[in-house]
Amino acid sequence: MKKIVCYLLIAVMLLAGCGKKDLKAAEYVRADLELIFQGETQEAKEFLDASSSDLKKVYENGIQSFVENYLIIDTDEENEESGNVSVYSYYVEEIFRTMKYQVGEAVEKDKDTYEVTVTYQPADVFVQFAEKLQEESAKIRQKQEEGQYTGTEEEQKQAMMEEYVTASYELLGESYSQMQYKEAEEFTFTVTRSEKNQPQMSEDEINQFIVQILLLDKL
Repeated sequence: MKKIVCYLLIAVMLLAGCGKKDLKAAEYVRADLELIFQGETQEAKEFLDASSSDLKKVYENGIQSFVENYLIIDTDEENEESGNVSVYSYYVEEIFRTMKYQVGEAVEKDKDTYEVTVTYQPADVFVQFAEKLQEESAKIRQKQEEGQYTGTEEEQKQAMMEEYVTASYELLGESYSQMQYKEAEEFTFTVTRSEKNQPQMSEDEINQFIVQILLLDKL
């Protein structure tokens, strides 16, 4: 399984860039998650000196990188250049927007450290998608063994790959429409005060939260 790329953590680093005297730990966590999953910039703007358009670009780059790291298989550049990546991006945006989580109140551990617990419901969309892709791969291999692909070895390989990619779009949409939420769980973020009196979070924590809410560790 590919790692979640750092782009999703750009929001974390940006939001640590312009703090206020009141740490506002819970608001900081909420703003970060809203930017990553919803593409919402209003709350994020309260924590940094950046325009809505700049923050929107962070969000869009995040979606693009998620697609490239989790959904684009090693075909060739034609897949990306054709604009078909936008199909994946559309579904990822929709999936991210439907994530269910609730940010709780900040609990002060000491004057420079707060804990913020987020209650969330994991979604099995990518677990379903992975299972459906395995089934599709088995079907394509069976067709190959039955001699249903013609032409040179390279032509057959290309035909199989194109069929697989086309099917993957449909299967992702199907997985999204059939997505199920699991029972609520909790994840606790630690927000600390930087030397410049700014809120900051561990990149590892936000990374792990994304893995858990999307069940990426089950792939």
